[in-house]
Amino acid sequence: NGGLIDSIQYIYKKVENGIVKQFIENYAILANKDYFENYQVIYYSKVNVNYDGSERTVRVVETYYIFGELKYLDVKQFIYYDTRGDKLVQVVENYTSYGDANNPETFLSSVQYIYNIVENGKAIRVVDNYDVIGSQAPGDGQYIHTTRDKIYWEYKDADGDGASELVRVTVTYDRISLNDE
Repeated sequence: NGGLIDSIQYIYKKVENGIVKQFIENYAILANKDYFENYQVIYYSKVNVNYDGSERTVRVVETYYIFGELKYLDVKQFIYYDTRGDKLVQVVENYTSYGDANNPETFLSSVQYIYNIVENGKAIRVVDNYDVIGSQAPGDGQYIHTTRDKIYWEYKDADGDGASELVRVTVTYDRISLNDE
């Protein structure tokens, strides 16, 4: 029918410089033809995280696009666990590329804190999103809390047929806050 039929991923691992790396190639299929979208490289490395400058072992996710002969790093993520207050949180530091496409620099553009809570008897996954402005020095940037997503499952009559279906609910709270809460 000529429309977007599906997408496909090819996932494999290679050893590069003694590091096991997972590669994920992403393709869209349109009119029975594969179109390359991007690929990701996932591996573990020791880095200094932005939050406090400490060295940690993190999962690194790099997303690349290819334009002709140019391989362009679009986004790099550092993913690790930490505590915020009394909560265990998964931290995702998002670094965006800019500048010379052949040798881009990156800056910390946003951070996500992902954790679980129980609210009104429901198990809820919370994703707090922060934009980072100002200094890129560890611990110096200003984290602006922009959104909070609360994600959970519940039964409801989603299609109006009188029967309840299990549906995923995502409630997004837009926030503009100059503090960490």
